[in-house]
Amino acid sequence: MAEGLAQVESTEGVNPALVSIEGGWQIGYLLEPLENGWVTVFVPQAPTPMSGNVMYLPVDRVRPLGIPMIQAMSIVKRMGVGSAKALRGADLTLPAGA
Repeated sequence: MAEGLAQVESTEGVNPALVSIEGGWQIGYLLEPLENGWVTVFVPQAPTPMSGNVMYLPVDRVRPLGIPMIQAMSIVKRMGVGSAKALRGADLTLPAGA
């Protein structure tokens, strides 16, 4: 697991994002774009930032978060503590149909 954590922390192109799920937002890791306006994201499960689910979602349900990966992982490890600072100024308006 430590090896996987180091890979995600240092991997370029993996970016923290907000992911719209079930009428709210979760921190996720935006992995890569797919065809036809979809993206691959990893949604971690607190308090273990490397345990979670790979999801394929329409791009309108994912918003780049603009924080370093280490900060996003810290928020997950701390079960949401630190979110206020990370989300300051973020658009939390839910996508249509969410």
